[in-house]
Amino acid sequence: MVALICIQTLMTPFHRGFTCGDDSINKPYVKNETLPFNKVLVVIVLLLNLAVISCELLRYLIARHCGNTDREKNQLKKWIVRVMNNILLAFTGLGICVIIVGIAKNMVGELRPHFIAACEPDYSKFNCSDGYITFDVCKQTNKNIVNEARLSFPSGHSTCSFYTGIFIALYIEYTVITKHINLFKVCIQLLLICFALAVSLTRIMDYYHHWSDVLAGGLLGIIIAFFTIFYILKLPSRDCQLIHQHVNKCDDEQNRDDDIIEAQRLLSDSRTD
Repeated sequence: MVALICIQTLMTPFHRGFTCGDDSINKPYVKNETLPFNKVLVVIVLLLNLAVISCELLRYLIARHCGNTDREKNQLKKWIVRVMNNILLAFTGLGICVIIVGIAKNMVGELRPHFIAACEPDYSKFNCSDGYITFDVCKQTNKNIVNEARLSFPSGHSTCSFYTGIFIALYIEYTVITKHINLFKVCIQLLLICFALAVSLTRIMDYYHHWSDVLAGGLLGIIIAFFTIFYILKLPSRDCQLIHQHVNKCDDEQNRDDDIIEAQRLLSDSRTD
């Protein structure tokens, strides 16, 4: 949020012109957005915190269940440090999203679909036959509304929601290592992608973004999520791989024990007969 405020304070949107017959920027101005950014940001913050804490807790329990006696994994203090560190790195990726989107929005100055309605052009100042109108013709007295109408590309909602969805999906994949809840993991990952997609589509529904803005924002969020997971968090880490080996060993031993128990039961039944 601090980075976003700094960008909004220090930068002004590029003054892009328009033409009278451009229907792509002549949509209604919806003042009450379906999902305001501050509400989406609260949900994203909660999801990132919940995901990291839950995954690390499951990872800890799985390691204990499989007999992993590595002190670093079983000490509560080390666990808390790892959780706090990973949460910080997760928000680092989110901060990268906000900074890149904020700079791109102001440098590109793409007009939102509701630009004409927000600007309220004074048609006495120009003639539509002039073609491309580049000078200020807005009657709107609130300059913040006009400036906001020039910040269409890329979609911040789409970038941050897709970053969150893909980041958590990958985090679950590489930290919760067990063969017993794979279907549950897939369901959670699909729900996260649906969350990101739903948030993004509301921006088109509310005429705040063109489809290309949402697509670009989504791709940007996905790229930053992969960058954060593989280059900042460096997953899958060595300890994750060790846990994976322990889980496979644990599962093999459990299956072997089950086979022995089943064989003993069958042998007992045959003797009874």
